[in-house]
Amino acid sequence: MIIIIIIIIIIIIIRHRLDVLSFPNEYLFERFRFSASSIIYLNNIVSPHTSWTHSQFRASSLYCTSFFCQRQFCVSDAEHVSKATVCRAVRNERLALKRLLYTKTMEDCELIKRYRLNREGIKLVVELVRDAITSPTNRNNSISPEIKCLATLRYLATGKMQLCNADDLGISQPSVSCAINQTINALCMPGVVGAIDGTHIKIIAASKDEDVFVNRKKVHSINTQIAFDATFNIIDVVAKWPGSTHDSRILMGSSLRQLFEGHHVPVG
Repeated sequence: MIIIIIIIIIIIIIRHRLDVLSFPNEYLFERFRFSASSIIYLNNIVSPHTSWTHSQFRASSLYCTSFFCQRQFCVSDAEHVSKATVCRAVRNERLALKRLLYTKTMEDCELIKRYRLNREGIKLVVELVRDAITSPTNRNNSISPEIKCLATLRYLATGKMQLCNADDLGISQPSVSCAINQTINALCMPGVVGAIDGTHIKIIAASKDEDVFVNRKKVHSINTQIAFDATFNIIDVVAKWPGSTHDSRILMGSSLRQLFEGHHVPVG
């Protein structure tokens, strides 16, 4: 009888040591600032962005929450794993949370300022290239298609330095460079003959109709439309509209629009 009781006690102790979530919520909250359900919720939203297995990630969540709430490691955190594993778990989860918070908490207006696309537009781009840019394995905490697209869109929208993008998204500068190359190559679709955009050329304030030359940045300019083909040859330039004119208005009044509507592609 005594032997059976001892075995039961040992089983209970081992269970508690292997599954910290079996402790009461009062204990978990005191130590981790989270209840069991909150830790599981954290696991569910962040685990897709890490390379951990489910059991590994549950342990890493505990190490990470312990570190964040106390700003130090508990001795018991590394009882069954090495210190290097604990440090790696904290780093991986911190980066995953940083990536999530960087995009999930932004309104559409903030996303458009940074990426020229709202949330739905970003999701559309991700789905277009997901198969082409998804890493074949999850080894070495591979970068998700979402992060690769965000790095590319931020670079294209702002021309921001790759190192700054790396700091924002919690990845390295070489990873940003690789992500940009992969995503742009995946976005190259058949049937695209070139690109078109407007650029503002700063001028001295005009003596006549001065107000129409003031652009949205309160600078006097000429809004110039430039189009080039897939081989980077300029095929059209329109440089006659004042700075307050919208890009779409310039395109609607250009001969380039008429050519494309007639299914004719200009030659550079």
